[in-house]
Amino acid sequence: MTDIDTTLAEREKTHGRWIDTAGLFDTLIGALEKEEVWGNLSPTCRAAITMICMKMARIVCGDPEHPDHWRDIAGYASLEERRINPPAHVEANMDGSYFTEIGGRRRAAEFIRDNLIYGEGPL
Repeated sequence: MTDIDTTLAEREKTHGRWIDTAGLFDTLIGALEKEEVWGNLSPTCRAAITMICMKMARIVCGDPEHPDHWRDIAGYASLEERRINPPAHVEANMDGSYFTEIGGRRRAAEFIRDNLIYGEGPL
C-alpha cells in the first residue's frame, strides 16, 4: 500500500466514502447557492459556509465523533465572526491583511494560521 493509499484509507474512516461525502456536500452547497442572497454574501462568508458544509457532510457520512470536524466548524464560524467584529487589538483591512499590536503586518493566511486556528497568538 502506498502512502497515499494509507492516507485515503485513514480519511475514509473519519470523513466517509469520498463519493458519499462529495454527493452530500454538493446537495448542501447547491441548495444554498440557489438562494438569491448567496451572491450578495462576502467571499469570506461564502468560503466559511462552504467549508462548514463540507464538515457537515463529513460528520454525516463519516465519523460524527471525530472531534476535528466539530472544531473545524467552530473555527470557520469564528473566523467569519472575527472578520465581522474583530477583537479590539486587531484591525482588519480591506485588502485582507491584518495588523496586530505585537506582530506588525501579516498576510491574512499567516495570521489565521498563527492566531486563530492553532490559538498560539494574541487572540
